[in-house]
Amino acid sequence: SKKDNARYFGPYPSANKLRTTVDLINKYFMLRTCSDQVIENRTRPCIQYQIGRCKAPCVYDITDYADEVDNIALFLSGHFQEIEHRLNQKMWALAEHEQYEAAAKVRDQLSAIKTSLTKQVIAEVNQRRDQDIIGLHRAGPEVEIVKIMIRGGAFDKSQAFSISDQPFPAQEIVRSFMERAYEHIAKEDIPHDIYLPFPLGQELAGLIQELKLKSGRAIHLVSPTKGKAKKLLDLAHKNAEVLLTERLKKTESDEQSLLALQETLGLSQKPKRIECVDISLIQGTDPFGSSVVFIDGKPDKTKYRLFKIKTVSGMDDFSMIHEVVSRRIKRGISAGDLPDLLLIDGGKGQLNAALRAIEEANVLVHPTGFYVAGIAKARTIKEDPQGMDKAVNVEHSSERLFVPGDKEPIMLKPHTFERYLIERIRDEAHRFALMAHRRSRTKRTLKSKLLDIPGIGKNRAMTLLRHFGSVQAIKDAPVEAIAQVIKVSEKKAALMVAGLKGEG
Repeated sequence: SKKDNARYFGPYPSANKLRTTVDLINKYFMLRTCSDQVIENRTRPCIQYQIGRCKAPCVYDITDYADEVDNIALFLSGHFQEIEHRLNQKMWALAEHEQYEAAAKVRDQLSAIKTSLTKQVIAEVNQRRDQDIIGLHRAGPEVEIVKIMIRGGAFDKSQAFSISDQPFPAQEIVRSFMERAYEHIAKEDIPHDIYLPFPLGQELAGLIQELKLKSGRAIHLVSPTKGKAKKLLDLAHKNAEVLLTERLKKTESDEQSLLALQETLGLSQKPKRIECVDISLIQGTDPFGSSVVFIDGKPDKTKYRLFKIKTVSGMDDFSMIHEVVSRRIKRGISAGDLPDLLLIDGGKGQLNAALRAIEEANVLVHPTGFYVAGIAKARTIKEDPQGMDKAVNVEHSSERLFVPGDKEPIMLKPHTFERYLIERIRDEAHRFALMAHRRSRTKRTLKSKLLDIPGIGKNRAMTLLRHFGSVQAIKDAPVEAIAQVIKVSEKKAALMVAGLKGEG
């Protein structure tokens, strides 16, 4: 072909495969489809811009268009991990700047890429064998099982099975599913290999023997932990997670969770508004308190609040809880928006610190109105009656709720609606507090490290951190890479790096 400075990708196995790839690129990466001659003479966007298939670089100055072209090249070259990493960084950066619509479009790009990987993963593993992959995802007592079927090394079909009200361990659920799914299977449908999330060889020995006799060959029951087979299993788990998430959106699982929690705590009414307070304190720096809000069992991020610790120094977790709860209660009294249930991340000590702050504000804690509870994580219990390490019996306690006036905590049974709700709320509080802590630490690092270097302003500093991830990574990066990221000469980039390293 002639030397036109263009990059070529392919060949593709069929025209249909090529058209599918081009359609995906046009839909999610919005690359222009018009010719150079057309783009030079266009004065207003065409229909592709109106339907969201093009960013209209013919008319508008699209600053990230070159980045999108680079992403497409990575996608077509098969560098999926790199492009996922870049898009994830971009999505979270947009979300942090509250550009939620743009972040959602990047999320859709990620989803499309992951979907397109499904058949590629199967092709990578391609062993020309018949295989069934069993994936599972659960949310409390709600379970989704996905069975991906590969026949002759190619994707055949996928089946989903929704199971409700299952307070049993995942191993027992999968064992029961296997016995039902394969009990009356036709001879020609029996696979060579069955991939499971965890080893169940002993429990399913009888079933495997029956399948072996019916098919006249060996049946391999595998629980892969690495390699290409693990990719297939992860793919099945991800499909199950997506399906369960969609199912829960359409059902009344949130309502059931709230009613179950109401009964567990003995509340007189369903806790419509639940808040959870958490403290983020890593290595004694940048302490933050956070308050996340769930309305009718769903997170309401518009009501999340951060509290920078003002009166406590050191690592006094109880005093920090006292300060944050005191400030939240005073604000709640003023605004008239106290929650029905306030959860404190921690055990009895943290709960008592919160109760002191509430009492000082003259607010009544009672199951008929405003109520408080402490969330204590599951503990690992080690019993060593003979004083010998080899004789230690390890057990895991249930998640626990400490409530006012009760010496003993309420044990939350595994795989129940109330425990699932509590875990979701606590995990969201952790995530939000940690995000605030990281942002504060990043700003402090910017000020102390990058902003003191001549030629590096706030925008360039943030660009470098987003691209390389940390100040140390910037120090270790090649000068030419830094120059390219912030669009400066290599000489200027070298001076900046020298200043960052304290060499100039």
